[in-house]
Amino acid sequence: MPREVFPELVPWLMLNHGRLSVLVHPNTTNPRRDHLADPVWIGPALAVHADKLPEHSEMEEAPAPNTSPTLRP
Repeated sequence: MPREVFPELVPWLMLNHGRLSVLVHPNTTNPRRDHLADPVWIGPALAVHADKLPEHSEMEEAPAPNTSPTLRP
């Protein structure tokens, strides 16, 4: 998902997921870490089939963490 959509979509999902569980995760070169260590669950967490997730992929590196978040007016 494009970065500019994230701040609008995730809160909407939090309020409207109903009985669904939604896994929100980064897309880095380590899909296993993305799904197991760095996700956010909206709704009850479900089992993730870690054995099917590769350790590395040909995707871009993870961006540096935002340690100074700000709210838009």
